Amino acid sequence: MELKKHNGKYWYNDHELTCVQLEGHQYWLGYYDDEEFVKVKPLISVTQAMKKYKLVKGYSGVPESILNRKAEYGTIVHSELEKFVKTGDVGFSAEVGQFIEACRINDIKPQKSEFIVYNDVMAGTVDTSGTINGFSYIGDYKTTATYDENYLGWQLSFYEYLMGEKFDKLVCFHFNNGCQVKYPSRKPTAKIDEIMNNERKGGEQLEMVQVEQSTYLQLKLVQDKLQDLANQRKQFEEQEERIKQTIMQQMKDNGIKQIDNEYFKITYVPESISKTIDTARLKAEEPELAEKYLKEITRNASLRITIKE
Repeated sequence: MELKKHNGKYWYNDHELTCVQLEGHQYWLGYYDDEEFVKVKPLISVTQAMKKYKLVKGYSGVPESILNRKAEYGTIVHSELEKFVKTGDVGFSAEVGQFIEACRINDIKPQKSEFIVYNDVMAGTVDTSGTINGFSYIGDYKTTATYDENYLGWQLSFYEYLMGEKFDKLVCFHFNNGCQVKYPSRKPTAKIDEIMNNERKGGEQLEMVQVEQSTYLQLKLVQDKLQDLANQRKQFEEQEERIKQTIMQQMKDNGIKQIDNEYFKITYVPESISKTIDTARLKAEEPELAEKYLKEITRNASLRITIKE
């Protein structure tokens, strides 16, 4: 199949091609004949390419049911963030509010949201682009529990390559206890060139660079040490929680609201009840009926501790 490129556009038999994502998340190059989309060539996605060429780790140890739930939740958050960037609608998810706060703190001005980038062999969907502190950025939203710097670096480097535009910063908006703004490192353009050329030749698996055995052993030693430290931290955290529970019970029993000494300022926060929207049901029903789904949440008693210098 011979595609032609002219003025940044791809052509096939005098038809200007565009890229759409159809059933099964498959990207296609094609054109519209009246209102019907005519498929010309399937494209590998950025995510598929990163896995195919072993650039990133997968989730083989995570049950599929958990991955599906995470994906569904991520889709909802992406949809609400897209709506906010395009229309200003804040929606109902907490992540939109967290994103607004991150934009305020970091002088972020999102300009585009959820748009497809592609060439003649590969495609992907960019979550957002705009400016941050006056610098241009291309970014991605992530709702995963952990931040994978390597994954985001490759993903955003591929997107930037497909756009044919150099951005000042690659940015990840990681939603985990708020919206954290992360800056993954850009990956080598030469490696991306190699992968693109390989796909044009049929997409055979490239030979991976061999790693010396000593490097694996070094990594194992470091990981073992990190695991030991994680176990120690867990023990100290459990000990800390037992002590805090003892102090909280004594403050409650004696009607003490605050302790202020040379070591700590401790405030007793009593149990309280608040109301919030059950977003899971809200998404399944009509948004205008949101008030119908108010539910009560019991907040356990806790301590607010300030460590003094």
